[in-house]
Amino acid sequence: MAADKIWISARFHPALNFPRDIEGYVIPFEVRGSDKVVDLMEMTEDHFLEIAPKVGIQGELHINLLWNDKNKKKALRPNDPLSKHFVSGDSYGVWGEIKPSRHLEATLEKDKIPVTILTGFEGSGKTTVLNWILREEKEKNIAVIQNENQRGEIKIDRALLKRETQLLAEAVVPMDI
Repeated sequence: MAADKIWISARFHPALNFPRDIEGYVIPFEVRGSDKVVDLMEMTEDHFLEIAPKVGIQGELHINLLWNDKNKKKALRPNDPLSKHFVSGDSYGVWGEIKPSRHLEATLEKDKIPVTILTGFEGSGKTTVLNWILREEKEKNIAVIQNENQRGEIKIDRALLKRETQLLAEAVVPMDI
C-alpha cells in the first residue's frame, strides 16, 4: 500500500558531539506506517554504522530514545507504530551513546590455537587420556596446564604426569589453586 509509506529524516542531538558534516550523510528513510519505533531505532543504528567511518567516528550508536521534532518533549514508545507519530516529511531526534564496536575482526583459522579441556570426577581417566594424547600426537606442540585440586596429601596426577610425560611434553605446569 503506497499510503502506508512515510519518508522521515533523522537529526542527532547536538549533545552527542558528532562532527557537523555528519548531517550531510543523513538520508531520509522510507518506512511503513505499520513499522514500530524500535524498527526505526534499528534502521538508524545500522545507517550510523555506514556513515560513522566517513566522518571519523569509531564505534556503534546505541539509541536510548527518539522523538518527533514537532513535539521534542515527548519520547516515543518503542512498540508504537510509526504512523501514530509521523507523516511524510517529518524529522525525528535521536539520543544515545557511542560504544566500542562489537564487530571485531575475524580471526583466521590458521591463527587460532586449539584448546582441549579435560574434566571429570576422580578416577574417571583424565590422566590416562592426557598421557595417550601426549604419546600419540607427537607432531603437535602440546602444553599441559594442570589444576591440582585433590584433597589428599598425595598428588597422584602430578606424580603420574611427571613420570610418564617428562620425555613427551615440553613443559608441565601445575597450578595449585
